[in-house]
Amino acid sequence: MPPPIYSSLSIPAVGARPSPRCVQWTEDGQLIVATKTSIYVLTPEHGINLDLSSLIRSNKHDKKDPHVGWFRTMVQIDKTLSTKWPEHSQDWSTASLGSIDTSIQSVAVSPSGITSTLRCVLAVLTSNMDLTLFSAGKNRLKGEWSLTHRVTPFIIKTLHEGNDDPSVADVLKTQIVSVSWTPQADFSVSPRPNLNASLLVGGTRGGTLEYHRYNEAHTMEFIKSVAVADAWINRVACSDWKSVTPEACRARLAFGIANVGVSYIEVTATIAPSDRPVHFGPIMKPVFEFSEEVVEVINDGQGITTLHWLHVKDGSEVLAFCRPGYVFLWTDSSTLGWTGVKRLRLAHKRVSSGSSPFLPVSGFHYIDAFDALTVGLFDGSVHTIHQVSVDPTWSPSASQGQPSLQTNLTASVRSVFVQCESSPSKPVSDLDDNRMCGYFPYDTLGTMAWLHTVSRTSDFSYMHEAKLVSTLAVAKLWDQDLQDAVSLLERSFLNARPCLYVATASVLRPIFFYFRSKQRVAEAYASIVKILSNLPEDHSKEITLIHHDGELSPEVRHAFRYSLIQHLFGWNDIVRMRVGLSLSDFLWVSGCLEPTLQAEFGLVAQSFLHGISHRVLRTVIRHLAAVMNCLTEVDVPFVSRAVLQTLLPGVPPDLAEEGASLSVQIRERIPVEASLIERCPACKEEIQLQNITAAVCSKGHTWSRCSITTFILSTPYVRTCVGCTRKAFLPPSAPGAPESLEWLPAGARGWVVVELLEAVHRCLFCNNTFVSVV
Repeated sequence: MPPPIYSSLSIPAVGARPSPRCVQWTEDGQLIVATKTSIYVLTPEHGINLDLSSLIRSNKHDKKDPHVGWFRTMVQIDKTLSTKWPEHSQDWSTASLGSIDTSIQSVAVSPSGITSTLRCVLAVLTSNMDLTLFSAGKNRLKGEWSLTHRVTPFIIKTLHEGNDDPSVADVLKTQIVSVSWTPQADFSVSPRPNLNASLLVGGTRGGTLEYHRYNEAHTMEFIKSVAVADAWINRVACSDWKSVTPEACRARLAFGIANVGVSYIEVTATIAPSDRPVHFGPIMKPVFEFSEEVVEVINDGQGITTLHWLHVKDGSEVLAFCRPGYVFLWTDSSTLGWTGVKRLRLAHKRVSSGSSPFLPVSGFHYIDAFDALTVGLFDGSVHTIHQVSVDPTWSPSASQGQPSLQTNLTASVRSVFVQCESSPSKPVSDLDDNRMCGYFPYDTLGTMAWLHTVSRTSDFSYMHEAKLVSTLAVAKLWDQDLQDAVSLLERSFLNARPCLYVATASVLRPIFFYFRSKQRVAEAYASIVKILSNLPEDHSKEITLIHHDGELSPEVRHAFRYSLIQHLFGWNDIVRMRVGLSLSDFLWVSGCLEPTLQAEFGLVAQSFLHGISHRVLRTVIRHLAAVMNCLTEVDVPFVSRAVLQTLLPGVPPDLAEEGASLSVQIRERIPVEASLIERCPACKEEIQLQNITAAVCSKGHTWSRCSITTFILSTPYVRTCVGCTRKAFLPPSAPGAPESLEWLPAGARGWVVVELLEAVHRCLFCNNTFVSVV
């Protein structure tokens, strides 16, 4: 039986360079497809509830069981901005043959949360060794991604500063040929400081590793240049960070050296107080230390084609790298059944006339349930390494208590290719090669995705690049039982952490995809409700702030915003609550067969919603109390609204007491009566604040309220959450927002509301990103 296909989306572009990173997920839940000429940014529909009419689907889908829908946009490089290397050196060793026809060489995706809108950044490396950064504008789903930084000129300026005549060695150290972005460092502190602790790493022709950081001012910051070899660094890969002491963690930066082998160095990240004055709490900064010891993994005078870190059972790390015809695995973990280097020879699997085990590797996927590593090759074959944590082998013998993966994945991939590409007038034959790029997991539960292109190498046929079309295929290659999905759901809920800033739509994509079947929801109902019924303790009671008794200044406002971000988004429990709300909302709205089950999921969602609202409200109230001496008459309406919300039904008594205390303080300081009555923008009738999500006047006009400030939204300067579709005012500093604050309601023009709007760039209820569609 052929495997079910969930997507076969055509992409009109020249095929990508085969590598595990030519197609990759971002932490915002988007798929980056790097072809030779452009980058496609695809967002699957799972967890997205905004502008669904714009989704595109493959033409061959069954209307009863439609294929996955995608939002699509593009990133294009500007070839006119290419660096002219002969201007820096005339030596042959610095020549760039890639400048003849500039194409995209590699893309590194940053962790989420490093831009001003808490999104990802794409680092694009071209064949001319130009490194540029791109980020999304108003609408990351289908809007423009613009160039924000040209990193190569910055590196040249930094390393050649004060040197008008750089040597050949100096120029080679600015020519980046490999790039990687480290994950976000996890310092295991709560609340997590609001900082970017990830590094952009470039390997150069001069044998150096260039470390840069995208800092809080949203500019590139040079960290360090580390010399590790005397040859090209043609591959770079960073492991996950592991905690070594409180407030410190360590990662390994592996790199491939041309005609030498593979080595790694260790990087340690810690946090320390910054030089800024302390107002509400210390403002932290990351500090990085780089080991001087270069540890050799293999040194046999040969280069590599692929370098990738795997995370196997018990969190152990395995480094995978490849050469034509071979896969190498290395580890020094004491918890695995082996150490050192394992060399595994790839067998020849005849898929078509152009099959060869010497073609590049397109991707890896480690399957925890089977303790197996699947390796996809450019020829469309898939090879499975079994017992990775015990003793890696090609033999599918099951270890004790461990099932083995028996599926013929190569035949399944070929079957998908035939279904996608054959037609009555032109059936697929043995001469048609399915050139596969970017083999990667779609849901970690047996559904894989890859990019393939039809090619006929045997007859030397040529097709113009404008006519080439690639296909993004998503298909089920093997089955995993319901308990695996429930376990994944439990881990996604319990292990939700703020250190990654990962969008909920990305974390829960496998869950949303798997449980789109109502029957599966019914079967797992009891287990899911049990998992989601354990609400975390109220962390907001632990928030302690230093009260500021001085005057208001730009430095105080910066510290106030920093503290808001830290406490609204930096606690593990609030992130877990938002994941729980998204899960229960999804199951309530679209995943139930029985009305009784739907009602129970609705109650679970309601408990998460109330819990989030109360924790956010307490956080805001404690921040208002901390800046009482800086408040003015313009701020009183918002303070009064916060106090009124503590009087609504269901508010915990201790939170109501904090609201009453804040009310007394503001009346003593500013004896002004602030009206809580708003006017209907349509008919000017009075509207009382009785509901924090919607406003309805006596004539029936209904208006949404800002999910951050609760004021009525009667302006076009609005942003919308892509997940739950809640709306909020734009931050006043956002592109397109007027310089004057006149567009905000009169009661929302105080500095406190401005800083609150600037602090919240993720939805307070579901942790997804906002987009602006106007």
